[in-house]
Amino acid sequence: MADKASGARAADDAQLLNRVRTGDTSAFGVLYQRHVAAVRRLARELVMSPAEADHLTAETFALVHDVTQRGGGPTDAFRPYVLTALRRVAADQVRDWRVPTAGHHDPGEPLPSPGRPSPDDSPVTRAFRSLPERWRAVLWHTDIEEEPAAEVAPLLGTTPEGVAELRRSAREGLRQAIVRAHIARTASPPCSQVAERLDEYQRGTLPAPDASAAAGHLEQCADCTAVLAALGGVTAALRNEVAPVYLGPVALQYLLGARRAILAEPGAPPPADTREFGAVTAGPAAGVLGQIRRLSGRAWVGVASGLAACAVAAVALAATGPSGGGHDKAAGATSSAVTATQAPSRSPAPSPSATHRARHRSAASTTPPPSPQATTAPAAIAQLTAAVSLQRGFGFLPVSFQVSNTGNAATGTLSATITLPAGSTFVGLSRHGGDGSWTCEAVSGGASCQHPAISAGAQAVGTVFIIAGRSACGQPVQFSAASGGATASAESPQGIQCGR
Repeated sequence: MADKASGARAADDAQLLNRVRTGDTSAFGVLYQRHVAAVRRLARELVMSPAEADHLTAETFALVHDVTQRGGGPTDAFRPYVLTALRRVAADQVRDWRVPTAGHHDPGEPLPSPGRPSPDDSPVTRAFRSLPERWRAVLWHTDIEEEPAAEVAPLLGTTPEGVAELRRSAREGLRQAIVRAHIARTASPPCSQVAERLDEYQRGTLPAPDASAAAGHLEQCADCTAVLAALGGVTAALRNEVAPVYLGPVALQYLLGARRAILAEPGAPPPADTREFGAVTAGPAAGVLGQIRRLSGRAWVGVASGLAACAVAAVALAATGPSGGGHDKAAGATSSAVTATQAPSRSPAPSPSATHRARHRSAASTTPPPSPQATTAPAAIAQLTAAVSLQRGFGFLPVSFQVSNTGNAATGTLSATITLPAGSTFVGLSRHGGDGSWTCEAVSGGASCQHPAISAGAQAVGTVFIIAGRSACGQPVQFSAASGGATASAESPQGIQCGR
């Protein structure tokens, strides 16, 4: 399985998408790792709370996974596709501005923004959408999101130098497509004649007489002037006109966030780590997507905390033992006896009657007085309980789990195993669906996780993402944890639900 995952990680996005269409769900897990930070960044702009952003992100990847498995979806430009799908999911759930998606076969198709009748208003947008997907992909990553070539190269299956060459070809193709799109929409013969040579005019290669005639036309034609401006600033046109079609009204905030992320992590990205899953900064508790189901498990987190508190209180009461003067008097008697043994009396020899009385007292003292009942402190041990639950849905699902220490001593390092039903695949650990201290890695049949020691009465909470195929429908998720001799196991109360 490790070899398979390593091979999938080395493939470019186009190869991974082809593997998903053949049923390789692990390939989709790699796509998730590569693009989840960007998707969650846009989700944070659409909703207010981190939990809602996580759910919106998971719902989007589940939708795209299902569409791709059925043979739809993108062939190369995965990033703009999944970001548009996120907007559709958000629009369906928020309903602040309703986008008609019923029966729509492709959730990644750009949708109109509020107040904009059609994305085809812009010549640059029409030109961009007419390009091959590979060209769209390189322009999206390099010109719109401004990612370094070293980060784009693995997505396109080439080198940084190859990215630069591909970008040059794509930009040239975009320029030509902008002119063609303008010519196709204009009904004015003068516009058509000038438009055919606008590219030369913008580059300064048009002969002087023709350049003078074009300049005279441009003074009177706003449409041709707009096309000329687009040719002179392709990158600006992509960011100002194309990005909002895919990202919606929050395009500027998203692109600023992408730029900050790049500046925060200069150079090539580090190797993929399951701790990078689940991307979200802290925010207000209230959000717009109130109807999105929150990660389950919060109810039993509170119950477990209450049980643990009761257990600690009981242990403390037992350790206190009987109180009052009885225990202190017993200690004093013992101390007095030891002193008498170590310091014999120096008085004169006793008289016979005194000797008789002494013997009587000695005989009486051979019978030990009753002592208070001895108390024994309970042994310090760690005791574990476990719980696991999964979100209702099908496709790309979060699985929440918890280990509680109900004993009176700290645990050692916790080791846990998540066992998944056949037809489902572990994708990775959410950074923000738990306490942030779990590490997990894929193993045959599920995942193996580790957590540092937890104190008595504490809990260790985590969330992982899985991809569930149809053969996993109705099957539960198993969870087990151990630390030293303490073990616990649990099974999700519900199985994987099929149907959306």
